[in-house]
Order: sequence, then C-alpha cells, then structure tokens
Amino acid sequence: MIYLGTDIAKRKFDVALLVNDKYQCQEFPNDATDFEKLRNWLKQVDTALLHACIKSTGIYSQKLDYFLVKQGIKVSVVNPIQTKGVAKSVLRKCFQTR
Repeated sequence: MIYLGTDIAKRKFDVALLVNDKYQCQEFPNDATDFEKLRNWLKQVDTALLHACIKSTGIYSQKLDYFLVKQGIKVSVVNPIQTKGVAKSVLRKCFQTR
C-alpha cells in the first residue's frame, strides 16, 4: 500500500506521499483547476495501491476528496484532531528538509 497524507487549507494543501518507507512532499493550490498538478505528480506511483487520508475541513477538503475518488483512489476522511499530531511531526519534517 502507498499512502498519501494531506494537510488542507483554504488556498493550498500540502501532501506527504509514503513510498517504501520514504516521504516525498509537495504543496499545491487548493483549486479544482490545479488538481491536475497533483494527478500528474502521482503518476510516479500505482494509484491502484494508493490510499489517501484527508482531514475533514468541510468545504476546503470536499473538492479534493471528490477529485481523488474520481481518479479511482481510495480516500479516508478523518477527524482533524486525529491528524494533528501526524501533521506536526511528518509534514513539518518533510518541508524542513527541502
């Protein structure tokens, strides 16, 4: 399984892709017209094996959620409280090492 974690906000979202115990991180605009950039970035992996985890942020996460499902990607929408600790440790570490 390949995992995609997201930290989403009004104007942008950060993602961390876990492949073979290594993280790859990227930032994208949170706009439906820019979701194709994410799709192109994900071409590096077999999306049939991909499981995306999106924190529930209401209107900010819905468009991305629908987009990923249309791409045939398994999506779990989780409570933001559950993801807070992971985002602090993993995503911050990814962006500090760029």
